Amino acid sequence: MFDLKLNNIFYKAGSKQPDPEKPTLVFIHGAGVTSALWDNQVDQLAGCANTIALDLPAHGNITGEPEKTISGYAGVVEDFIDALELPDPVPCGLSMGGGIVQTMLAQNPAKYRAGILINTGAKLRVHPIVFETLKKSYSSYIVLLKNTAVYIKPPNKFEFLSKPILGLSRRFGFEICKSTPHEKVKSVLDAAARENPDTTWLDLEACKAFDIEADQPDKKQKHLADITAPVLIISALKDTVTPPKNHDFLAEKIPNSTLVHIKEAGHLLTAEKPIETNIAIAEFLKNL
Repeated sequence: MFDLKLNNIFYKAGSKQPDPEKPTLVFIHGAGVTSALWDNQVDQLAGCANTIALDLPAHGNITGEPEKTISGYAGVVEDFIDALELPDPVPCGLSMGGGIVQTMLAQNPAKYRAGILINTGAKLRVHPIVFETLKKSYSSYIVLLKNTAVYIKPPNKFEFLSKPILGLSRRFGFEICKSTPHEKVKSVLDAAARENPDTTWLDLEACKAFDIEADQPDKKQKHLADITAPVLIISALKDTVTPPKNHDFLAEKIPNSTLVHIKEAGHLLTAEKPIETNIAIAEFLKNL
């Protein structure tokens, strides 16, 4: 795996130069994390595709200002793809990255050979407890990422519990399946802990505002039905942030889509179950 830079964009790649005979997987991370989310994919899928994972503006090693909207980030990624002249780009995004990919595929359906959506949704709701915790302190937010469960009491009080309790009524779990060994996600969480809290807040606000199916006054909003490229949708069955029902909806609305469920994994699927994720992606590419 190579650490490379284009202008002010840092990215990881499976090779120094893309092979023009292969499609290019362009991996886009989620809110408040970095390209470290995709290390397993950049390295292990390099045999069947060009693999590239970029850090979005103000994330990872990139200075400057973050974008404030999903469509703004989509423009950044498209400019990056154009600048590198990547062959047969296949954008692949998780969570907020999935919203970015939906936007790219809907706005420019002829530009992309295919797309991949992982643990995402047509809406990217952010639970109020996430903003509440981030407002309290960034260290508390990182604890929340590490899958400490939160019990929500009426009216709006909460307390941290010592053990994760996922999927139960009136409980909110985050990010990681309880059966996932911590070492699998350590690099992702360590990178997240070094992120700027203000950038993370803006990312979450962008997610909260995202709704690709909403009708806009200017009538220029593109919807899931405008996506014509083949799309692979991967859903982790233990994801409480973007649950499986989100992906059922995406599969229903995107005309040429394939839905794959992966067991015993949470929101950080690419790190929690890299082998299963990579098999699904490789099979999808083979059938294009």
